[in-house]
Amino acid sequence: MAYEFKVVPFKGQIKTGVFSSEGPQVASKQLEEAINQGVTQGWEFVEVSHINILTAPGCLAGLFGQRAVNIPYDQVIFRKAR
Repeated sequence: MAYEFKVVPFKGQIKTGVFSSEGPQVASKQLEEAINQGVTQGWEFVEVSHINILTAPGCLAGLFGQRAVNIPYDQVIFRKAR
């Protein structure tokens, strides 16, 4: 069976600090909402995948010796039959 895939970037956000009580459960709820949104649109959830994106420095940063940096991103992957 052939599938069509949809990949959605995901970056959970929580507030930290002395007066914040947010923790991993908040980011988990955000991920759950992203998955449920895709499923509601008719997509089947496959997995959350981690990728690194190589980011080159800008002109000025490059002049001062800054090197390219890998930035990690999570991607939520969905599929549906064609």
